[in-house]
Amino acid sequence: MGKQQKQNYNSSLLNYANYTDIEVLKKLYINYLNLKELAKTGDDVAISIYLDLESCLKKLNKEEREAIIFALIYGHTYREYAEEFETYLEKGHKLVKKGLINSRKILGEEEEDNDI
Repeated sequence: MGKQQKQNYNSSLLNYANYTDIEVLKKLYINYLNLKELAKTGDDVAISIYLDLESCLKKLNKEEREAIIFALIYGHTYREYAEEFETYLEKGHKLVKKGLINSRKILGEEEEDNDI
């Protein structure tokens, strides 16, 4: 990635780092693996967002974390989730939605802590 591409990407990341928006959080989780790879290159913006998401995932309950990892981070369908976890079709969707709502709360609390 060239310098200008990296600056454009970082600018986009910073615009996405609004943790109060559920759709933004969803996109960040979908791009979690890309953020991880970019963070490995030393990109400060990617590192910051990746660490926020990593910390947040650890604070979610096990079912919400598994649903987000399986469906958003690894891109599996909710049907595949239902088959893998031997549950009804809507459960994966409900857990992802609940996990995103809880992620917003967790990350919002972390931002408030950083303001002190």
